[in-house]
Amino acid sequence: MSIADIAADPHYRERGTIVTVDDIEYGELPMAAPFPKMSATPGTIRTLGPGLGEHTDEILAQLLHLDDSELVGLRADGVI
Repeated sequence: MSIADIAADPHYRERGTIVTVDDIEYGELPMAAPFPKMSATPGTIRTLGPGLGEHTDEILAQLLHLDDSELVGLRADGVI
């Protein structure tokens, strides 16, 4: 089976192998559920990860010690 077949297969969904998660940009997306399935401590999908560039300012400020004016300059120059 292809991944498209697996994502559409009702058997996989009934077993909880494929779950649907909401994405701000794309809407509902099918994806693999956490594995293995544990009855006492079931896994969950808390986030799909940050958006592109979502933490750029925070990382540059913390790692490179850039201040707001430097970030504005880099953004104006098209670096970030």
